[in-house]
Amino acid sequence: MKKIKILVFNENDILKEMINTFSNEVECEIIYDSCYEKISFSDEKLVLAFSTDSIGSNINLMKFIKKLKDNNVFFNNSYGALLVNSKSDLYSKTLSQQVVFLMNRMGLVFIGQPMIETIKDYLNYETWQKVYIDKTLKEICDIQIINLAKRFYKFKKNKIKNPKILVLHASSHHTSNTLMLWNMIKKHLEGYIINEIEIDDGQITDCNGCPFEMCLHFAEKNSCYYGGVILENILPAIEESDYIVWICPNYNDSISAKLMAVINRMTVLYRRMSLHEKTIFSVIISGNSGSDSVAKQLISGLNLNKGMILAPEFAIMEIANDSGKIIKVAGIEKRAADFANKIKRY
Repeated sequence: MKKIKILVFNENDILKEMINTFSNEVECEIIYDSCYEKISFSDEKLVLAFSTDSIGSNINLMKFIKKLKDNNVFFNNSYGALLVNSKSDLYSKTLSQQVVFLMNRMGLVFIGQPMIETIKDYLNYETWQKVYIDKTLKEICDIQIINLAKRFYKFKKNKIKNPKILVLHASSHHTSNTLMLWNMIKKHLEGYIINEIEIDDGQITDCNGCPFEMCLHFAEKNSCYYGGVILENILPAIEESDYIVWICPNYNDSISAKLMAVINRMTVLYRRMSLHEKTIFSVIISGNSGSDSVAKQLISGLNLNKGMILAPEFAIMEIANDSGKIIKVAGIEKRAADFANKIKRY
């Protein structure tokens, strides 16, 4: 099996420990000078290991990604994961979202839950002490790194011959540019099993943040304290699907409240089963700008947290304001067909 390549950007003592813990478990090649000439762009497994600076960035990492972009690099059959350290309790997630978004636009697939992060004093592992009662926060972090190393090394995405596709939306069939674009895409997916679910007004209650033990108790019974249509219809559909397409018009640079509620309520499913075999795609339309903000929300909620695979170039993003304008966008039919073909190829 091919070695994992770990690309290191601005190493500090904690990040060095994280890299050592990871590389002690599986065969790795550690590259410290971030030279992209030392990696190929096909059949790679890449770990981006980086720290955040005082303003939540990493200049060397951004220069590396820009160099890839400027050289029109596109990854083929390659997968990514992240090791991230922040000296504060900020920035690890936002920088990771940006990195995943940019690298995914170049075709890099991210496995479900691809990121291990450490923040100040390892405080992000306090919740895990409810599971690992006798472990320190640092020991819990090491366990998570080891688990990621083994899972990433063994990971192989098998092509699904007849994938079941679930489409989730909360838009009007009559006026939504986003649904109009999805319908253009769907025309090229004949023969696929497609289940479309509309999240209606008043149909779903958002998560209320039950205590960990209560949420786990209901999850074990395949239930939730709040019940409702999400348990009767939406979560079973997610469980049965292979690919999930999120139809997301841009509302104030975020996804709709109803779809966000679905992501929040998925915790009951996440606690009961692994979502690592599910793959996400998205159709995003903005009235003017900000589609990347919506895409990064989906990346954070569904890939980094809930653990679904991020397909290569997972989102088609367009601009259309007035109802029906998407149909008039130059070249839109071809881009819709191309996106459908990406789903087929994956």
